[in-house]
Amino acid sequence: MLPHSRHTLAVAVGGLCVLLLLVVAGTLLRRRMPPPPPLPVVAAPALAPASNAPPPSAVPPVTPVPARAPIVVHVVGCVRKPGVYSFAEGARVCDAVQRAGGAKPQADLEAVNLAARLEDGKQLYVPRKQPATPAQTARRTPAPPARATTFWTPPAAVKLEPIPPGRMPLARPAAGSPAPPAEEPGEEARPEKIRSPEEGRVNINRADAAELQRLPGVGVVTAQAILEYRAQHGPFQSVEQLLEVRGIGEKRLAKLRDLVDL
Repeated sequence: MLPHSRHTLAVAVGGLCVLLLLVVAGTLLRRRMPPPPPLPVVAAPALAPASNAPPPSAVPPVTPVPARAPIVVHVVGCVRKPGVYSFAEGARVCDAVQRAGGAKPQADLEAVNLAARLEDGKQLYVPRKQPATPAQTARRTPAPPARATTFWTPPAAVKLEPIPPGRMPLARPAAGSPAPPAEEPGEEARPEKIRSPEEGRVNINRADAAELQRLPGVGVVTAQAILEYRAQHGPFQSVEQLLEVRGIGEKRLAKLRDLVDL
């Protein structure tokens, strides 16, 4: 073989060996180095589809409140236009009376609470004024000041002397004349006794003991009983109340009925 051919072959074999060493070295170096970390994956934001809807509002939606049923009331009694009326919640009795045309002149509004709230399905009755009874009139009228309890004393010009034994103080009544009413035991007949309404009347709420003894059948004991009853129970409300006084019955009241007043 020629020298030139041998030299070319040697160079080729040497180059091949160097290339083989580079490949082996690169392979070993790649095994020893750790693999590089993977790159983070960033997802692209999804695009919303285009639409014609308006953007959402920042104000929260308002929930509608259901309307409440009206209050229905039946107004009757002493009003100008009785009937069934409806009112909003919170209405008062005075509103119902006004809706019914107002109260009549004879209505007793003091018996109704005009400030009370109306209730659904109820009946409102406005009463009529009742005529005042004698007892109510007496309570409204101030009682006159009570007089001091005194007993009858004879005037200074009158001198009382004891009746001699056997002498009658009064003449016997003539035959056919009406007998005088029975007096209390120990009571002396007095000239000032009244027998008929024409001679005057005695006010049993103002009279003292002397004036009460002018009544037939009323002496010191009964007059004192009337004064004590009046001091304990107040003024008499009627003549029949005399029956509650000790010592006065139906018969005696019949004699006093036309001779007394309040």
